[in-house]
Amino acid sequence: MKKNRPFRALVVLLELIKIRITFAVTLSTLTGYVMFREILSWDSLIPSMGVFLLAASSSALNQIQERKIDALMNRTKHRPLPSSRISLNAAVLVVIILFLAGSAVLFFNSVFLALLLAWFSFFWYNAVYTLLKRVTVFAVVVGSLIGAIPPLIGWVAAGGSVLAFSALSLAFFFYIWQVPHFIMLLLKYGNDYEKAGLPSLTDKFTEMQIRRIIFVWISATAVAALMLPVTDVLMSFVSWMVAIALAISLVVGFLCLLNKRKPFLTGRAFMKINVFLLLMMLLIIFDSILA
Repeated sequence: MKKNRPFRALVVLLELIKIRITFAVTLSTLTGYVMFREILSWDSLIPSMGVFLLAASSSALNQIQERKIDALMNRTKHRPLPSSRISLNAAVLVVIILFLAGSAVLFFNSVFLALLLAWFSFFWYNAVYTLLKRVTVFAVVVGSLIGAIPPLIGWVAAGGSVLAFSALSLAFFFYIWQVPHFIMLLLKYGNDYEKAGLPSLTDKFTEMQIRRIIFVWISATAVAALMLPVTDVLMSFVSWMVAIALAISLVVGFLCLLNKRKPFLTGRAFMKINVFLLLMMLLIIFDSILA
């Protein structure tokens, strides 16, 4: 049993920092960096690592903030804190260590503005969105700003201007994508949210209204993707065609939302939109390198 302790501790740590979300944030930072430098190098991994550590700290802090709510929901009751697999003091220590380590990486290896943007994202997620979502389901519109910051951090860390039109276009794409992502997350676990006393979409809208809202935001995400070639985020003709094909397939894949006779499988839909973002990030990275 003692031999398995390090492995169990690693599993708890990865759950505490929400490794899948943290990895996605890190990849979006790398996307912004490579887009400016047009090369994938070891230098690009340094600010990405700083963001990884700060995002991990933010996720761990979020679990501390929501530990009582998590204990009430089936989806989250097995997380490290509600299941008592880690103590509150140990979790706080993890948050502090990761925050200081991430801040140090960005401070000593990047421009100060990149660190300020990372701190702003940390504040927005934990002090604004986390608290606001207990009040209103519309917190997703405000909270989605979190998704726009990491690619800007990567762009700025690479030497770009935070006001560059192509960088803002990329950030806008990530922002728009984040909204339907959050909405489907709320819808997928709606019963759990109601059980925990959190605002639920089904309390505010009918099923058909929710379907239409999601489709509008999905369509907006596709349009934001189509803006990337126009704003010089994507340079090659092949990349333009791939982006157009991905955008069209995204909208077509969600047309079922407009037909009330067809069931809406939130789990599958959630996967579709996540895969779409992953493919778009990889497309931007490879396009920038090949440019």
